Amino acid sequence: MAQSTSTRDRVDPESESATESSLNPPAQRDPGKPPSPDWLSIDDHEEMVWEDSPSFKYVFSDFVLNGVFVGVGGILIAIGALQLFDIFPANAQLLIVALGVIMVGFGVGFSIINYRSYRRKHYVITTESIYRRWDGSTTKIEVEDINEILYDQSWLDHQFSCGSLKIGWWNDGKHENNYPAVPHPAQVKELLSTSDERDD
Repeated sequence: MAQSTSTRDRVDPESESATESSLNPPAQRDPGKPPSPDWLSIDDHEEMVWEDSPSFKYVFSDFVLNGVFVGVGGILIAIGALQLFDIFPANAQLLIVALGVIMVGFGVGFSIINYRSYRRKHYVITTESIYRRWDGSTTKIEVEDINEILYDQSWLDHQFSCGSLKIGWWNDGKHENNYPAVPHPAQVKELLSTSDERDD
């Protein structure tokens, strides 16, 4: 069930401290420099609050499907190469092996593609903005423009400690951005509220 909150709600300082400590801390940088990822450039007065990648749940179904292809392909290769069944003529056995090799290659190849794409996805929250890095493209929302945050968690989301985050914001009209497989979405929502209070 979706839950909502206003970014203007007050956050208890002790709750804020516990929230930030339970999430992945930002990478350490040289003293005096903003601790931001290499792909992100932020102002000197802007500070990192949180950064993370989408949960593995985002690509879980893709890896399951690819695993099925690899498994079925392996079985076909075994059937054809080991001649487990004499009902197939020699030419048919070669075709079975070829089909198995294609399926294994398909499964492995797409697993590599899915993983590399997953590694190029990233979320960042600073004291002023929320950033989403998606396959080389970066989107940014100013925290002061956010007026509503919704998050939803399915049963599978709970198993991976993630959820879908929907952010409503105003900038020459109403807009909505979706953030899938966000780790610990309830805590991220609190961090966004805290960033908005700091900005006020």
